[in-house]
Amino acid sequence: MSSIDLQLLVKKILDKGFEEVIISLNRINRTMVKIANSQPSVAQNWSESDFDIYLTKNKRILLSSFSVSSEEELLRELDRILELANVVEQSFLYSQIPDPDPRARPLEGLVKDSVLSFMEDPREASEILISKAHDEGAERIAGTIDGGVSERCIASSRDFEKCEKATFFTAYVRAFKGEGSGHWGFGGRDFTKRDIEEVASRATYYAIESNRRIMSVEPGSYDVILSPLVIGNFIDYISIALSGLSKILGTSFFYKNNPGDLVASELFTLREDPWRTDMLNSTGFDDEGVATMEKSIIEKGVLKTFLHNTKTARILETRTTGNAGWIQPRPWNLIIEKGDYEENEMIREIRRGILINNNWYTRYQNALEGVFSTVTRDALLIIENGEIIGSAKRVRIADKFPTLLRNIRGLGKRSYKVKWWEIRGSIETPYIYIEKVNITKPE
Repeated sequence: MSSIDLQLLVKKILDKGFEEVIISLNRINRTMVKIANSQPSVAQNWSESDFDIYLTKNKRILLSSFSVSSEEELLRELDRILELANVVEQSFLYSQIPDPDPRARPLEGLVKDSVLSFMEDPREASEILISKAHDEGAERIAGTIDGGVSERCIASSRDFEKCEKATFFTAYVRAFKGEGSGHWGFGGRDFTKRDIEEVASRATYYAIESNRRIMSVEPGSYDVILSPLVIGNFIDYISIALSGLSKILGTSFFYKNNPGDLVASELFTLREDPWRTDMLNSTGFDDEGVATMEKSIIEKGVLKTFLHNTKTARILETRTTGNAGWIQPRPWNLIIEKGDYEENEMIREIRRGILINNNWYTRYQNALEGVFSTVTRDALLIIENGEIIGSAKRVRIADKFPTLLRNIRGLGKRSYKVKWWEIRGSIETPYIYIEKVNITKPE
């Protein structure tokens, strides 16, 4: 769709009979290279534009998403939605959309030359990734490099309108050596040659290490080192539990907690910094047009705040934290504070334990108690008396998120911006050493 006057579109939607409107328009131009058997197999470049629209009528809330080719097509679809507005129930969540926040403004410096160069010619990044993995000892790799530039615009019937332009870059690799495999992923607004090489190098390291003597892991309680890939996946689930809506609905294992409660080890601090211009979801304003802000969510184990939009803040009698999400508040950039452990120090401290490179199929058995399970993937290294002595095939972590948070024993000195398809958010985290994690065997 060509250029569009968003405030004029807001007015046309109001003229149809809706009382409030927020439009979120996302335009993306991206380049993706898929790698199979250590060769670029597919290179794609495409553009897309998507509308998300928030509408209210008589305290009824309606959300809709569109990929349309013209403004006229969009307005025709809204006629059908208007009919639904008289059918759905009034929402207990309803809150008037906020006035324009004078502090809300686009962040500067989000468009990075490295990503624009990648989009013009992705060959160099692909060659670096493949060459580095093979130089380090991989027999073959598979993965994806994805970079692009996006423009996100928010316009509301309270006369808010801002646009923000930014680049993004992600790379992940699965490396293979013998019977073993290793995995690593990176995501940020920018990248360097070193970032690409590290993806290849770490995936290859784990592929090689997983060729150690195969050992059996009996079900039981183990000290565990979780790599940033595993932590990134877990933080996705934990951040949903930290949203105000999850507390209101009673679907969070934090539902009995309030700010001030001790909910994790004193070693654990989780911050949100939407203004970090090197991280994937940096932004100066949320989906309601409220200014984003840096904040501690859990500080030294103490819950400081849930994530709020204006609706959840009204119900829980607090202020929005700039995390709208029109219905479910959402995090922007989540950062786990670093600790004081060298990564090898963690291994040397463990008498009987496991280092887990990667995981998938994380599922709740009981979201209210935080009971979950996940299956390990790629390298799984057995540690005894401070040394890696072998590797194992898949195991299952079957535990509770509150228990894991309380049993943190140490955090690494270095943080990693991790990303792949099992990590939805923008997360920076070190390795984390956790005591007494319940391990079972996959069926």
